[in-house]
Amino acid sequence: GMAWFFTGRLEQGAQALMQALALFRKQGDHFSQVTCAIYLIPCALYQGDLRLARGTVLAGLAASDAIPEETGGRTALYLTRAMTALFEGNFREAEQSIEQCRRMADDHSLESIGFLSLDIGGWLKIAQGDLAAAVRLLEECKRKSVEARHPFFSASAAHLLAIAYLFQGKLARAQLESDHALALQKRAESPLFHGIYLIASGAIHLKRGKNSLAERQFKAALGLLRKCHAVQQEANAHLLLASLYLRSRREEMVRKHLTAGFSIGEDRGFTYYAVLKQDELASLASAAIDRDIEPDYCRRLIEGPAPLQATPRIRIYCLGEFRVLRNGVVISDGEWKSRLAKSLVKLLASCGDRKLSRDEAGETLWPDADAARKPLLLNSLLHRTRKVLEPEGSVMRGDSCIIQDGGLLSLNPHKVWTDIQEFSALHATARQRRSSQEPDTGKTLALYDQAFSLYRGDFLPGDLYLDWAQDRREHLRSIHAEMLTHAAALTESQDDRNRTCAYYGRMFSLDPCNEAACRWLMAWNLAAGQRSDAVRLYERCQLALRKELDIEPDEQTKKLYRSIIGG
Repeated sequence: GMAWFFTGRLEQGAQALMQALALFRKQGDHFSQVTCAIYLIPCALYQGDLRLARGTVLAGLAASDAIPEETGGRTALYLTRAMTALFEGNFREAEQSIEQCRRMADDHSLESIGFLSLDIGGWLKIAQGDLAAAVRLLEECKRKSVEARHPFFSASAAHLLAIAYLFQGKLARAQLESDHALALQKRAESPLFHGIYLIASGAIHLKRGKNSLAERQFKAALGLLRKCHAVQQEANAHLLLASLYLRSRREEMVRKHLTAGFSIGEDRGFTYYAVLKQDELASLASAAIDRDIEPDYCRRLIEGPAPLQATPRIRIYCLGEFRVLRNGVVISDGEWKSRLAKSLVKLLASCGDRKLSRDEAGETLWPDADAARKPLLLNSLLHRTRKVLEPEGSVMRGDSCIIQDGGLLSLNPHKVWTDIQEFSALHATARQRRSSQEPDTGKTLALYDQAFSLYRGDFLPGDLYLDWAQDRREHLRSIHAEMLTHAAALTESQDDRNRTCAYYGRMFSLDPCNEAACRWLMAWNLAAGQRSDAVRLYERCQLALRKELDIEPDEQTKKLYRSIIGG
């Protein structure tokens, strides 16, 4: 399967990797399941099968949960999750996954994954329209991969640099990078990447008015990509050919390629086309609507994604691990200087939309201090905390990262992002979709998956004995369990049992006392012929119930267990 992927035979590669994944699941070989998932996901993405890619991400992460010591595989899965979100147009989830990937790659010295995180991070910045940041990341990737003699990463970085420079209008530089990528790719002899790089080269020639050369390259790319069954990139090539023929007013060819490109996109649910800027895509979609080609789909493309808000300078993570990023860099323990400064940030983050009164903050942080001193202590702590979060200072008081409105305190939503606020917002949106008259199951699941990617563990696990954190922890835990239960029910109703298994697996991994999840997984393993795995699941659940709740499994769970062991 891996060999077929690298030689551009995506259909054969995906089939072989799916078979391998199923066999390794039967054997209980979690490491090999992760390896299969890492290669199956890009196979699925280039084929335009976004559903298979997303399901495989979940299956890979579920297998990875069973081998937490294997950090390399999990880091690579975060990278493939970022790719999946990028292809889906979910840029926020892609950004979060790349951040996780980079951090783990740095912590564990994973050089190749570090290159790819720079590469895909640059690709994401292109998609978000931040071309200057894209160029910085891709230049760094290219430099490091040249030094390490990794031509594949050098070629990929050069290809993406060509697109970034194309979008900036720097056509001479774009051409240099594109030629460099094609020259490096020829040594690898991959028809898939040769076709992809030809599309970018053709787009540059089209901008430079070299229509005949652009046409030859687009047609050559189409021939290669069809052989590879790489429909995601094939759609890009069709639309660029339509753009070329619009210039020369060749109406028959315009209709042919608009129909081919947008039919693929509508069928596969594409919202993102890598070699077209949003205004170019909207122009082609308008041309299609004028010709009654996929009009509903094209109108959705013209509406485009919701306007991207400026990235907050401060990002606060409380789920699974407390850390604060300032301009993308983790604030070190030494910079905090005060334990109470951290506590104040945690307390404000835990409030979500609710504002914290000064009296409540003083009582929580200094329960034994004299009441008259608490306001002075809080003023001093606010000043020190703001200096940590914004050492350069604010333009004015109301623009600070911590806002004080009368006697109420809150984090400035324009400057501060928190994972629990985002998690809660995704949950609220998903619930709203569920209650609508015509719920879109695919979009609801996409919202759930974004939320699950944020939930890396319980709220502030390092502060288990803080009374004020306990209620918030339990509330977030119950929301997460509710979403997992509903996601599992949705995918089971669609007969997507692999994805259902991933949701129940995550549910049980986080809460071994969950008997409903245990029973489903026991039945799943029994059906797959993995009787011993089903027994181990029961024993793990039984042990957890005794330890945590001092009870035995209920009769329904015991009955299933007895049927497995023949008792």
